[in-house]
Amino acid sequence: DRGLRLLERARPGHPLTFRLTSRPGRLASPVVGLFLFAAGPAAVPITLPGIGRTPIDPATAWLSPLFVLPAPAGVVDFATVLPAVPALVGWTFWMHGAVLRPDGSIALTNAARETIAH
Repeated sequence: DRGLRLLERARPGHPLTFRLTSRPGRLASPVVGLFLFAAGPAAVPITLPGIGRTPIDPATAWLSPLFVLPAPAGVVDFATVLPAVPALVGWTFWMHGAVLRPDGSIALTNAARETIAH
């Protein structure tokens, strides 16, 4: 019931927006979340006990600032601008969303990857 997707193609010097969603009405209260990014996948998907599996390579991972996924809508956008560096074209990055549920458990979204275009 959680989803992560890009709202536009990744291009140097342009805005890039990630959307994290929960099924509408599913959330009874807001939850805290963050995005995980990595420069590449792990050699083997990593199992995080009690959370799930991730292809994110922890050696190249970085985190977004925390955000609040509002209830009951369950939609939040995280926007950034990619640096205007032509050398980024063709580079692939990986991402995951994670939320802290009201009961204290952590849930992962789908994993996604994006290759920076021209």
